[in-house]
Amino acid sequence: MLSYLTTVGFEKIVGKDDFDSKQFNSKWGAQDEFVFARHFADMQ
Repeated sequence: MLSYLTTVGFEKIVGKDDFDSKQFNSKWGAQDEFVFARHFADMQ
């Protein structure tokens, strides 16, 4: 997936390594509140 995203032009990809392990509550990834906060901060 990473290869595909960079090939089609994505310049910044945020993944699970960009979040603290305490922010995960299931196998689906980080909790929505932390993803939203990260997205909002990146838009600033």
